Amino acid sequence: MRGVFATGRRESPLAIDAIGLPLPRPAEGEAANLTVFDALTRWTFEERHIHSKSRNTPFVGYEMVGRAWAIYNKGRFVETEG
Repeated sequence: MRGVFATGRRESPLAIDAIGLPLPRPAEGEAANLTVFDALTRWTFEERHIHSKSRNTPFVGYEMVGRAWAIYNKGRFVETEG
């Protein structure tokens, strides 16, 4: 996957810190919380991408830039789309 970790931005950790939440710190032996994100991928949002009961969104058919390819929560694989 090209573009993974390409930007090196830290918006999310800084935003978490700004509202008073503790910054996540990886530690050996602990279950991982990790998102594999490609900031350069272009894709079109479709109704099949909606995972909630509500289907009312103006974004169906829009081209998006950036995509999470894999999500791990507490060491368990949660989702991938590809």
